[in-house]
Amino acid sequence: MKNFYKLSSFLLVLIGLSFGSCENKDEQPYIPGSTGFYVSNSGNLSEGNGSITGVVQNGEESTVSQRVFKSANGADLGGITEGFYTDGAIGILSVQAADKIEILDIKTMIRRFDPISEGIVTPRYSTKEGNFAYTTVWGPYESDWTLKNSKVVVINTSTGLQVNEFKVGGGAEGITIYDSKIYVAISNSTNVEVYNISSFELEATIDVKAAPQHFVIDGENNLWVSTSAGYLFPAPADTEIGIAKLNTTDNTVASKVQYSGIGKDGDIQLSSDGKSIYVLGSDDAYQGPSTTEVVSFGINDSSIGSAVISGEYFKGIGVNPSNGNIHVAVAQSFSESGSFRIYSNDGDMITEQPTGVGPFHFVFY
Repeated sequence: MKNFYKLSSFLLVLIGLSFGSCENKDEQPYIPGSTGFYVSNSGNLSEGNGSITGVVQNGEESTVSQRVFKSANGADLGGITEGFYTDGAIGILSVQAADKIEILDIKTMIRRFDPISEGIVTPRYSTKEGNFAYTTVWGPYESDWTLKNSKVVVINTSTGLQVNEFKVGGGAEGITIYDSKIYVAISNSTNVEVYNISSFELEATIDVKAAPQHFVIDGENNLWVSTSAGYLFPAPADTEIGIAKLNTTDNTVASKVQYSGIGKDGDIQLSSDGKSIYVLGSDDAYQGPSTTEVVSFGINDSSIGSAVISGEYFKGIGVNPSNGNIHVAVAQSFSESGSFRIYSNDGDMITEQPTGVGPFHFVFY
């Protein structure tokens, strides 16, 4: 999450609503379950107190536990959480400030290996195919605040060792694999870069006319990327901001659903049936309440529908693949605990429960 550094601190009031027979446990040992989800809490930059909230689900009953990484491994993460990916068996967690990548058992949260840290400066987001994970890394800032040494590191998830890396454009953010090619969103530019998965050579560059952020692949096997204003100067035209469907044959933008209200982080999530895409809208206010919403559109639509959920301080969204419920991370402040809310896909709130500081990512298993 890029814009939390500039947010002012406000007192967060948590409202606990019941979710079945839901029990909150702060410092108790984390007891894994067979199904559930995690909330990644970024923490405060100055404190390095990123954490993971674990939610174990058993039918309509649910148990919420805080700081589950510490419970499982005996130590806190020691940094700011960023990307969190799972394939259902392992989790790949990027930790900024501590500059490391953790490979975890997704159900127990126990480290499978020592963290990968050599040469890692500001790790971002991950994807995986077979036994290999691919993680974007910003690298160090130059004296003029540019990023000239961004890369993708390749990790063998069977051994926990980094086995390769390749240089990419500055500010590499979201990453995905599609048709044996690696797509990387270069958020400090307007480009999506396409790499050969075997040679890691750059094969194509797709200009999306705004700052690319994150990818989804829909139920009809179309590849989409969010395109936000980001921190580009001059700012892209409003008509270029939204969600772009990519033509992966000729490496162009096939179509674009315009949505100038998309947050700078470009958070998009696929519906459980693969037929719709949810988008987090935000005015990205640095002071005072941030006005936020969750909107959606069908993958064959040409425009955004009306807001499904509206509120303040939404920082991230997720969609439970088992029931289609929409999960929303809420953080008024990056100095106090936040919360997550669960809504039906019609926008009716089901529950709200506490998290750590700065919640924003959801991972389901």
